[in-house]
Amino acid sequence: DAAAAAAFAAAAAPFGLGLPAAPPLGALSAFLGSRAEAVSFVFDSEALEILDANGPRENFAVGGRNRWRYSDIAEFAFYPSSELPLLVYFAERSGSGSGASDSQGHLFPVLCDPESLVRLFEERVGASKRTASPPRRLRSGRRRAGAPGVAL
Repeated sequence: DAAAAAAFAAAAAPFGLGLPAAPPLGALSAFLGSRAEAVSFVFDSEALEILDANGPRENFAVGGRNRWRYSDIAEFAFYPSSELPLLVYFAERSGSGSGASDSQGHLFPVLCDPESLVRLFEERVGASKRTASPPRRLRSGRRRAGAPGVAL
């Protein structure tokens, strides 16, 4: 749904008196509104996939589909909180690594029903993998040499 876009638009409204924040918040609102109709999170029996209006799409940063098995997701979080989720973050294990320090992080705006998204992450990925703190890779202060930051 377009709830996130509406929230940003409402936040931009008081700045309509010419304050510098109005144009960026308005542009962000328009962008999120357009993406809410074009992007969807799909939870099937074994994996989470992010599709656009035309179906699967190759990941612009690393190639391959935007599809992650639940068992490969090391942690997930909603920011600023699960009660008001504007962003969803998750880290998936990559390669032969076994922990979040060997994982790739992903950050997406919440462009769908937030309650359903929180519920599905908890049910399919596992509530024990949910964190309210910053991503592990930021908490530990360790990053692999040449490792990208959060993929968007």
